[in-house]
Amino acid sequence: MTGKERSRIGTAIIATAVMLGTVTIPGDERAAAEEYKSKAQKTKLLYTKLDSGKDLEARVIRFDFPPGYVGGKHYHPGDVFVYVQKGSFTVKVDGEMHAFKAGEVYRELPNVPMLASNGSTTEETTIIVFQVGAVGEPVMVKAE
Repeated sequence: MTGKERSRIGTAIIATAVMLGTVTIPGDERAAAEEYKSKAQKTKLLYTKLDSGKDLEARVIRFDFPPGYVGGKHYHPGDVFVYVQKGSFTVKVDGEMHAFKAGEVYRELPNVPMLASNGSTTEETTIIVFQVGAVGEPVMVKAE
């Protein structure tokens, strides 16, 4: 897949996510939720309030995972769309492992606990995350 094709896929993901909107945690639950802070390198690419008449913002974030990285169990309060830019990425949801490689895109459902890891012990992984959520709401919430 060429860089141009990957760019088109990324653009399509963002456009689709904006059209779909999101499911969010109601205010009282959100206030009680503990934000999960990933130990992966996180780069905020875009946080922007949407002009939809609702209190929503779009977030585009790049995460870089070193070889062998395993994150903590967490969930996302809104729909998340993940584009694997480099390497391989594994997600454990409901006891099932799902693996994705560079150039692939997948959706993480809101409020579903998951565990993310770099599927390689030798290569770095880079993912681009797109999420629409309530302004000020955490991108990730710690799950037990």
